[in-house]
Amino acid sequence: MKTFIFIVGLLLIITGCASSYPLGMSEEEWQALSPERQLQIREQQAALDMRKAEERRAAAAARQAVAEAEALALRSALQNAAYGQRIQCVFEGHAYFGRDWQPIEPVAFDAVVGHTIDVPLVSVSAYRNRQGYARFDGQRAQLCRRDPALYGSNNRCATLAGTQRQLGRGVTRDIFADDFVRGRMSCDLPPRGTW
Repeated sequence: MKTFIFIVGLLLIITGCASSYPLGMSEEEWQALSPERQLQIREQQAALDMRKAEERRAAAAARQAVAEAEALALRSALQNAAYGQRIQCVFEGHAYFGRDWQPIEPVAFDAVVGHTIDVPLVSVSAYRNRQGYARFDGQRAQLCRRDPALYGSNNRCATLAGTQRQLGRGVTRDIFADDFVRGRMSCDLPPRGTW
């Protein structure tokens, strides 16, 4: 009997603190239940919450595994790239943060054909940042607002293009993408045998 009184008291405390009722029940539905049934419903909700938490953990682990596999594939692609398949670039200039252009820290990236890489753009003065994405197709190095693999042509990209000979010597150009970046980008192909 003491256990029953304890459980009922605990339920009353929990019910008093809760802003909603288990399993999406309304207050009227909840109040119509016996204390024993309320306990069963709370146990069902707890089991459901535990299942959802486990699903979230499994999804997070899967995302982490995918990210690690992609990072490994990128490292391998960078190390094994044939001449002309890998480019190294430096961007200096401004990024658009909501309502205004702000100078950003110079950013360097190393891209290889077939892979999109994340490029963090960090404001010099306002401690703001945004994510950019870079890719290289053998002739064009692009710094994009969104992941090109997901957004394709519906994207804002600043592009530096050149022939393999030009890129081998190094190319510097002013680049611009509306409401994203503006400035100078310098890119070249790393010499053979340097990685």
